[in-house]
Amino acid sequence: MDSENEQRAKRGLVLCIHRTREGKLRLVIDDVIAESDRWPQAWRSHVFVTRNEYDPERFLESQLTEAEFAEIGATAVASLAATFDRNGGAASKPR
Repeated sequence: MDSENEQRAKRGLVLCIHRTREGKLRLVIDDVIAESDRWPQAWRSHVFVTRNEYDPERFLESQLTEAEFAEIGATAVASLAATFDRNGGAASKPR
């Protein structure tokens, strides 16, 4: 394995889905901090970023609208950019 594949930043995002009581799928995005520098890393939740709910069939079949996909991607990029230390990689200290 390429050793660079094992490198990770101190900050990242976790995306997960779960089914709500109403039957929708909720996509949750959290900002996380690495517990250590060793790979594989354990991550600790730091900040709740956002959540959106989707129709399960549309979500699981990747049939979201172009705007919905764009919103997920824009949220991910903006969240990662907000934690990035431009002088040396991902910021190790929460902002």
